[in-house]
Amino acid sequence: MKLTPSLLLGAALLSSSLLISCGEKKEEASGDSNAENVAVTDTPDSLGDEMIVQMNALADALISATDKASAEAAVMKIDGVGEEIGKIAARMDKLETPSDEVKLALDAKMDKGKEAMDAKMKGAMGTIMQNEEVAGILGPAMEKFGKGMKEHDKVFERFGKKK
Repeated sequence: MKLTPSLLLGAALLSSSLLISCGEKKEEASGDSNAENVAVTDTPDSLGDEMIVQMNALADALISATDKASAEAAVMKIDGVGEEIGKIAARMDKLETPSDEVKLALDAKMDKGKEAMDAKMKGAMGTIMQNEEVAGILGPAMEKFGKGMKEHDKVFERFGKKK
């Protein structure tokens, strides 16, 4: 499969179109009063913020790929982002479906995050695509990343607007 600019950018942006919003935390009783073991309660804003951090990490990984060695290092970062998003999706899945009002607020937050990622990536795509070796290394990693994101479709669709 030939890696094209639109394929690579599409795979990079796939996550931002899927990573939208979440609702109120379902009740969970831990029974553990030890402060070290008390889990942080996820909120719509906190998970939205975490998703934006991961979107930026993905963009940073792609931008960092300028030669074979840095592209190979970027693949490891991309895989790490995919794993982190999987963890966030699992936590998101434990939340109740949010109200339309909450969805709209979170959609606005995620749209801003996506715009920032798009702007960051726009300048780098030409550079990446001009280097066939870099593009050849990043292409399979982004395909794998895109497949991983598809595994979370049901969760993301439940919590955000459908695009």
